[in-house]
Amino acid sequence: MRYYLAIDIGASSGRHMLCSLQNNQIYLEEIYRFENHVELKNGHYYWNIDYLFGEVVAGIKECVKHNKIPTTLGIDTWAVDYVLLDELGHRIDDVYAYRDNRVDSFIKPDKIEELYMKTGVQYQKFNTIYQLASDDELRKTRTLDFLMIPDYLNYLLTGKKVNEYTNMSTTQLLDIQTSKLSKELLDFCQTDVEIFQDIVMPGTSLGSLSKDMRKVIGADIEVIVPCTHDTGSAYMAAIEDKSIILSSGTWSLLGIETMQPIVTLESMNANFTNEGGVSATLSLFKKYHGTMDYSGSFKKS
Repeated sequence: MRYYLAIDIGASSGRHMLCSLQNNQIYLEEIYRFENHVELKNGHYYWNIDYLFGEVVAGIKECVKHNKIPTTLGIDTWAVDYVLLDELGHRIDDVYAYRDNRVDSFIKPDKIEELYMKTGVQYQKFNTIYQLASDDELRKTRTLDFLMIPDYLNYLLTGKKVNEYTNMSTTQLLDIQTSKLSKELLDFCQTDVEIFQDIVMPGTSLGSLSKDMRKVIGADIEVIVPCTHDTGSAYMAAIEDKSIILSSGTWSLLGIETMQPIVTLESMNANFTNEGGVSATLSLFKKYHGTMDYSGSFKKS
């Protein structure tokens, strides 16, 4: 029997779901689950990315333990957060969590409408564009590579560096008309285009696990880049033609799938966002959220 592994990581937990076809039906099995939460250090909130990767590997090894070795695997996570690597491919700093307040002094209220019209992405203080504007590491001279959280986890598995489209679409760095990095937006956050990788579409194969990871896991598995933004994966899996979807987790996201962006003053004032989906689609939705305390518990607001 062939198995396919989906690794879904959210702000408070992660899980490994094995998929197989049995009697012409899709069968799903949760084979591993783990907790996730941000950590407070030196007045800032971070993700424990080493712990997260360790849990990714532990869940894959659980599949091997049960002799249910996946043919392929894919990882999705939340959006906007990222990792910077040095010239040797090593992470240069802890990974800031999007709820950290380091961006506060870099918000420019007079630019919010201009940025929305350029990107179609709703204003959120933690959008990647503001995080990069506040990142001191980018002002140093060393060579840097930018990877979003799932990109980094894929890099650790395969040694391949890419930026996946649906997650990149959340950064507020892509021109909504071209789906490409905008020099104007990069200039806004004083960021060089050279730090970014090739932007790949969902369904791209990164090939096998690296040699070292094959030894650690005890098997070889093909790594596929899905919609690495969890909302993109949720919309792809659930939405039907001319329907409305509500995807609920730490955030509740209510919207539709569309082939064309909707970028108007009305959509901006209603705080709708346009984010990338599979097969050149866009997800147009409004975010509703509660507050997550920093132990990972969720409280309605």
